[in-house]
Amino acid sequence: MTDSMLFPSDNGEAKQAPESAGEKRRHGRLRCHLLETNLGPVFDISASGVRIVTKKKPHVKSGDICILRFVNVPGDVEVRAKVIRSTKLRMRQYELALEFDALTPSLGTAIRSIAQASAKWQADRTGTA
Repeated sequence: MTDSMLFPSDNGEAKQAPESAGEKRRHGRLRCHLLETNLGPVFDISASGVRIVTKKKPHVKSGDICILRFVNVPGDVEVRAKVIRSTKLRMRQYELALEFDALTPSLGTAIRSIAQASAKWQADRTGTA
């Protein structure tokens, strides 16, 4: 199984990253709803990183290394992450793109389980399962 097949799409098949010239994603992404971190709510997640969209101005900037903690999941899931991008989208809306750093196999499994559970919950809720 390749890294791009770690996370299934809404229909259960592996999502492939788009093939555009400017596209830098290495893995498919899953939209996450109700998944929270210490930096704000998760917008989407992949095998290599996470995107957070928040109303609060982030206290981290591009290039920073930080601890990303998933706060509303069972267990203690923390991972080191590098801030790839910190962007103001509009008034009172910011986006953070973080890349997981030094991801151990057990943390990878925990993050994969979190993402899959969040996607399944969203599919069940919207009737797209």
